[in-house]
Amino acid sequence: MNKLNVCVIGVGGVGGYFGGKLAHAFSSNPHSSVDVFFVARGKHLGAIRENGLIVKSPEFGTITCKPTLATERISELPQIDFFLIAVKGYGLMEAAASMQGHVKENTMVLAPLNGADIQERLRINVHTGRIFPSCVYISS
Repeated sequence: MNKLNVCVIGVGGVGGYFGGKLAHAFSSNPHSSVDVFFVARGKHLGAIRENGLIVKSPEFGTITCKPTLATERISELPQIDFFLIAVKGYGLMEAAASMQGHVKENTMVLAPLNGADIQERLRINVHTGRIFPSCVYISS
């Protein structure tokens, strides 16, 4: 069975919440067919590598999430089936450029950032894959 590769770029409030839930759901199952990758930077990346990502929510309490790999370089990842881009708006184009070579024809991309032109901006650097409109409201 082929693995489904999921990548969260930007593991802050939004990316940390959804990416954490995904990593927690799949990393605890040794038979899982899903690998979850985090792209983060700096001290936050170091903390994730050392301790995992800790997500606290009234919905499910506190969970510790361990991705398949946490890195700052997308170049270290395989081709990705699903991207969740949760960077700040000013980091969108850099994230999109770094995805080149990791997006397949059927790769799904969600980028719940502020702005009506997010899909169009992504398409400048992401020439294949399916970019879906998305929106999220979360408090962190």
